[in-house]
Amino acid sequence: MRQLIAAFIIVSNFQNVSAQQVGIGTSTPATTLHVYDAAGNSIIRSETNGAATQSAVELKTGTNAFDFLELRKWISGSGGSQAGIPLNGLSVITTGSNTTGGLLIGTKPPQPLYFTTDNIERMRINALGNVRIGNNLGGNNRLAVTADDGAAIFARTNFVAPPGSYIGSIQAIINNSAGSGAAVVGITENAALSTPGIPLGMYGVVGGAVDQGYGMGAFGVAGAGGIYASTIGSGKALRTSGAIQLEGIGAGLGKVLTSDAAGNASWQTISGASHNHYGESWSGVDDFAGLQITTNSASPARYGISGISNGNIGIGVGGSSLNDNGIGVSGIVYHDGIPYPTLEANTGVHGLNSTGTGVYASSMTGYALKVLKQNWLSVTGPTALLKNERTTNTAPVVVIENEASNPTALELKNGYIKVSGSNKMAFSHTTAAGNIVNNWSAISYPNAASTDIVFLTHNYNPTSTYFNYNYGVFWNGTTWAVYIETPATPMPVNINFNVMVIKQ
Repeated sequence: MRQLIAAFIIVSNFQNVSAQQVGIGTSTPATTLHVYDAAGNSIIRSETNGAATQSAVELKTGTNAFDFLELRKWISGSGGSQAGIPLNGLSVITTGSNTTGGLLIGTKPPQPLYFTTDNIERMRINALGNVRIGNNLGGNNRLAVTADDGAAIFARTNFVAPPGSYIGSIQAIINNSAGSGAAVVGITENAALSTPGIPLGMYGVVGGAVDQGYGMGAFGVAGAGGIYASTIGSGKALRTSGAIQLEGIGAGLGKVLTSDAAGNASWQTISGASHNHYGESWSGVDDFAGLQITTNSASPARYGISGISNGNIGIGVGGSSLNDNGIGVSGIVYHDGIPYPTLEANTGVHGLNSTGTGVYASSMTGYALKVLKQNWLSVTGPTALLKNERTTNTAPVVVIENEASNPTALELKNGYIKVSGSNKMAFSHTTAAGNIVNNWSAISYPNAASTDIVFLTHNYNPTSTYFNYNYGVFWNGTTWAVYIETPATPMPVNINFNVMVIKQ
């Protein structure tokens, strides 16, 4: 009787059994097995309570016994593992061991795909294919990862690269055609890629910070370095814009940054320290100076450069070749908006200025200025040259002032005074028909003035005209002239006089 009742119940629930299609709750099954409930939930259950058992649904194709997709639930307490994961209570969606083809999980219409644990959404793939991990919406980023309790991304590789190759735990590449951007961007909260402090350009890594913190941090521990920057070709290994702070290597007020032979930099105190730069080459890109040193002191008598030697010379500067200049000292001299260059070749020291003193020398007890032609082999030429090259300049070439009670302003120790050139203070005057008027002969020299002091001596020559008269000089209103005391005596020709003129 029980078997009859069970058979009746089964037949009553099967609405249609035709063409190998079974419908439960429907008379028009669309598949081999079609379960339908018009008012409630439609649930199919496969259940087991046996120890070390499993409940599963297998979707199989082909003749291979393990070519299937399986939905499997292992009972709690089950032993063994799959892919290193214990089977104890494990729920599995996977394929059989001999499955043909891959496994596709996704949506056909533009709908998101969700992944949860502890009934909390952990990851989402939206309709555009953008992946969001964590609680950040992610925007239009292909992958957005947010973490509230640790690092957002931890990457590590155990791969040992073969010789000549290189691999990183994270590799990011930006196409050169992007024009501006970075393969990796790290920014602090509220910072944006449009932050004005980030110049447009192509970067491998960009780190940015706003208001506080640092855009990028690199730390080395136990002998390891923080950052290694190198370049291949003509690029720059390191380029900075803005202030730089170097600490932890002896920083202190007034110290300078220097290095040892291995290139290890440190802050050092320059006072009393010895710095040997012999053999180094310091060069600049300016057209006028390779090295510029400026003092911040506005007090008088402060030096931009001070050289003190325990030997004989405080500062020794020489040109790179025989005809090069040694030192060019220039004040405020400008021409067309740029410092006026020195022009005299083969010169030890140049002194230039527009309004003040070109070269100033001062001494307490010794010589304020000493010009010496040393006793070397083949040393020739004048010891000093004082020259006025501007023809319109009528000011004195040399001014000697003595403000002391000692009347001696100029002392010549050994040697003579020699004059040369076309306009010289001492010269020879010969009387001729063209310069004789009655008993006097006009003495011609440039810029003659009535205030000149004229010294004149007769240069007697036994072979020339005999001259035995009292003579003197006078200003005739235009020039100086030599005259014979007796007005009735005409001045003879070919009489030679030595003339010296002192201006006052």
